[in-house]
Amino acid sequence: MTDRLVTRGFVGRRRVPERGQRVPPGQYVTTDFPVLSAGPTPHTPLEQWSLSIEGLVNQPRSLSWPEFTSLPSRDFVVVKTERFGPSGG
Repeated sequence: MTDRLVTRGFVGRRRVPERGQRVPPGQYVTTDFPVLSAGPTPHTPLEQWSLSIEGLVNQPRSLSWPEFTSLPSRDFVVVKTERFGPSGG
């Protein structure tokens, strides 16, 4: 059976670690941002992308990509440490 239930990015990459680069079983070192997904990620052209804010809000709103990217933004430095793996347990 060649079809996989989950994508390669979800399973991770197997690498032989160098001394001093070892990580706990089931984890791996990555230089890119790990995105966990159990299936393929759909591609949405930016011309069709939108963000809708609705539900328990005073004024529901929908933003296009240019409207969204023109909103004020801030840079944050965040340190995230997972002591027990992605599941937290």
